[in-house]
Amino acid sequence: ALELAARIQQLAVDVHSFTTNFPYNAGHGSLARGPELATALTLGVNWHLSRHFKWMCDWERTDFAGGNLAVLPEELFTFRAVMVF
Repeated sequence: ALELAARIQQLAVDVHSFTTNFPYNAGHGSLARGPELATALTLGVNWHLSRHFKWMCDWERTDFAGGNLAVLPEELFTFRAVMVF
């Protein structure tokens, strides 16, 4: 059997998350200097060769937005082979 998978996920960090006086603020202002929003798209293909063996291929791209730093998108490709006894 061939299985196709897709997922979209998003992490939004409140800009006030690290602006409290204790324990994060050490006199340098907010530690929340990185991106405030991360959006990831994942595409996958699973190939079930039998009840005991399958191959899984996944590709994921994460884009970052907001904050004080420009962060390049990240891409990840994974390949797994699973054998169940």
